Amino acid sequence: MPIHHKQRNRKNSFIKYFVTVLIIGILSFSLIYIVFFQQSVVSSQQFENYAKSLISDYNQSLNSFFPETFSNFDFYSNQSYEVTTYFSSNYGTAIMFVPSENWIFTTLTVSQRVEDTIFDNYNSLQLTKFFFQGDNTGFIAARNSNNSIIDIGMFADIGSNVLIKNVEINHVLYNCLIIKGGNQSSYWNSASAVKD
Repeated sequence: MPIHHKQRNRKNSFIKYFVTVLIIGILSFSLIYIVFFQQSVVSSQQFENYAKSLISDYNQSLNSFFPETFSNFDFYSNQSYEVTTYFSSNYGTAIMFVPSENWIFTTLTVSQRVEDTIFDNYNSLQLTKFFFQGDNTGFIAARNSNNSIIDIGMFADIGSNVLIKNVEINHVLYNCLIIKGGNQSSYWNSASAVKD
């Protein structure tokens, strides 16, 4: 009887050891997967750091290359902006800059596509749609131009950056709007601000 009892204890010990090793292995694999394959989503603070970096870097570039005409770049030479960021857990992110007397920063979390939030709920229903794919695509209009686009919809594909500057869309002027087809923090760091 004691031998049978020892065998049962060894068997139970082996099962406990095996289960423990299995759980540790699964947790380790999950952690490695999260660290290397899943990027964290952007936070409000990262959005704000990106916005300040974008403005600062652009102003430094203008000062270096166009010191005499720096004040002619009225949008960028302005130091204060009303910045609104849009975050969707499933459908992209965006940041919008409007020159302002004071620095104002707001983050909006939305459940729909950020494009639909920004351009209105009919964006997805428009018969004419722009599909943006790839790095840094978009619209740029000349200063004080009358470039107006109406009755269109637009979508930023996953991994795309859409830059919209000085364009009137559906009767709203967008001084500077950047839409990204993902919500990972790597889209909104200082390196991407310099690139954008």
